[in-house]
Amino acid sequence: MGLEDDIRRDLKRQGYSQTRTHDDALAHRWRASARAAARALGRPIETTRAGAIVLAQLKDWPANELEQELDTVQLSNAMRAAFARMPNLPNHGGQSASATRPPTPIRPSSNH
Repeated sequence: MGLEDDIRRDLKRQGYSQTRTHDDALAHRWRASARAAARALGRPIETTRAGAIVLAQLKDWPANELEQELDTVQLSNAMRAAFARMPNLPNHGGQSASATRPPTPIRPSSNH
C-alpha cells in the first residue's frame, strides 16, 4: 500500500490525515499525495503545514449520515479517554475518574 492509499484510507475513515516531518521535500510530496487521494475520492481538500505537522482535511467532512456518525463516535471516544485520565474529576458514582474502569469505546452502528 502506498502513501496515497494510506492517506485516502484516513480521509475516508476520519476526514483528515496527518504526518510529522521537518523535511520540506517530503512535506511537499505528502501534500501532493493528499491532494491526489482527495481527487480520487471526488472530494475537496485543504492541506496545511505548521512546523513539523502536515495536515490534509476534507473540506466537506462530514458529507453524509455515515460520516456524521463516524465523527460523533470518534469525538465521544476521545472525550471519554480524556476524562478517564483526569484523576480528580468526580463522576456520577462519586469516585474519581481514575478509580473507574477505562471507558468502552463506542462503535459506529452496523446498519449503514
